[in-house]
Amino acid sequence: AIWPEKAPQLYKAEIQLMDFQKKHIPISGVADVDILYNENQINGLPLLVVDGNQTNVLGWNWFSSLGIRIEGVNSVEDAMSIKDI
Repeated sequence: AIWPEKAPQLYKAEIQLMDFQKKHIPISGVADVDILYNENQINGLPLLVVDGNQTNVLGWNWFSSLGIRIEGVNSVEDAMSIKDI
């Protein structure tokens, strides 16, 4: 189990999500969670909890805590058809 003892309390999410087909993704709420990453304790990171069998969502506010960086553009190409991609 993700939370073996007591699951954190959820509060209302002030955001709406859509997938790539513009289908609404139902949200259960937001939980402020504490994590242990690379032997560092990080407290109070907001985790967006979605309904059903879908992946929960980490926001940009997790990136610096986890050492994730996004830099520049990897590549840009012009394709005439899906086959070219």
